[in-house]
Amino acid sequence: MLTQRSEEREEDTRTIMYIIILFVAVLVGRELGNLYNMHQEVSRLSVYLELEEEEAARYLRGILNGLDSELKVGLGLSTTLASSVGGPVTQTPEYVRRWLISVILSPITVQQPEISDLEVNLYLEESLVAGGFFGFGREKVSSIRLLERRIPLLVKDKATLKGLILEASERHGGEVEVKIIGRALVHIAFLNAWLPFSTTRYPLIRIPHLNYISSGWMDLEGRGIESLKVGETCYIAVTLYNPARFHTIWENLTARIYRVEEIEPIATIEKTVGVAAETRATYFLPFTPTREGVYIYLLEAQGGFSIGSDKTPPLEVRRP
Repeated sequence: MLTQRSEEREEDTRTIMYIIILFVAVLVGRELGNLYNMHQEVSRLSVYLELEEEEAARYLRGILNGLDSELKVGLGLSTTLASSVGGPVTQTPEYVRRWLISVILSPITVQQPEISDLEVNLYLEESLVAGGFFGFGREKVSSIRLLERRIPLLVKDKATLKGLILEASERHGGEVEVKIIGRALVHIAFLNAWLPFSTTRYPLIRIPHLNYISSGWMDLEGRGIESLKVGETCYIAVTLYNPARFHTIWENLTARIYRVEEIEPIATIEKTVGVAAETRATYFLPFTPTREGVYIYLLEAQGGFSIGSDKTPPLEVRRP
């Protein structure tokens, strides 16, 4: 009798143990499946690398001044093969004004991904100038802020790099193209994946200016003229070009009109003009002569171009 009861208890114990083992196996299997699915899902993403335009400008200006500096970036997760390219800028950036006077990650999984090591290549105007492997400890990617990293991108051939910066700045109104391409090591528990990133910015390393194209006298119907009568209104038509690729450039344009043989200008016209990136624009400055004679004008933009009377056409004004 006792032996039978003992055997029954042992059988119950084995049954309970089997149930516990099965339950644990199901939980572990489900957790491993979730981890694998999360890893697959995260592996299809890209790393978003945020580089502030002002930070890129600070880095380039430091190189021009002979300094070795780190580049501060922010990291997050984004859609597949996402790249960060600065959009057109229509207002003068605040950091340029001072010279003159996160991506939110929606939780994809319950387990938060982590980012550690980086492989980074820095390109200026499509030329590779620095890069390498940078080891960092694992750190969680927050759902409300970017993960900050400071990358010591040191340039060996600084003379060549300075030449690239100055040439691009001269050609594009102060802009320099900065591109960072690389990949980051992302972790989900014990699973790892290398995810790509690409970021392009167009920082200004100096105060931007418009390029002068042409100018001339024009009547009210938009026709070029060489003469008109006293009291008739005409315009100085000024065509300007913005060589920048992403920034709208604003200038304070001034025209000074002189009557030949007189030292002081008889009229000064000032106008704030803006031209969108990589486009031309023509602005019209009105003028009504009150005396006969020959008139000339000078054009200038503060800190930018200055066009003397030898490069602008004269206007003959006759009596009515």
